[in-house]
Amino acid sequence: MAQFEAILATLKANGGEETTLYEGVSEAQLASLEKQLGYSLPLTYKQFLQTCNGFRLGFTKALFGIHENESLDLYANYRWETKESSHPLKKHLLPIAPNGLGDYYCLDLKTVSSSGEESDVVFWQHDNFRSKSFPVFAEDFQTFITRFLQES
Repeated sequence: MAQFEAILATLKANGGEETTLYEGVSEAQLASLEKQLGYSLPLTYKQFLQTCNGFRLGFTKALFGIHENESLDLYANYRWETKESSHPLKKHLLPIAPNGLGDYYCLDLKTVSSSGEESDVVFWQHDNFRSKSFPVFAEDFQTFITRFLQES
């Protein structure tokens, strides 16, 4: 969790008033989410959510978490995008961050490593929703969060 604490400290120091970081979640909340999804989450992602339950950076960047606010809630977004959208998301893709144009960065829950620690983060584009594969943006969540925060 130390790797994420450094990232969060940088966000707090540089973010200003437009940065909102949400308090971490419990193991019980994570277990409930995994049960709803029918998939196990990678360990590093669970550790991040226990440290920081997502964030909002101004009006342009957000990372979903477990929230009552459906616009930021992982499962609400997953349910909508897999069951109700006219461009449905594959069930093994968990949208974790929007790009603001209807596309998402997603954990590919089919690629969780044998150790259970990591999975690929792919970029899902709604225009290519029928595709069988999506470009890998990062090979693990820690790399994803670093790249995601560097993008303007």
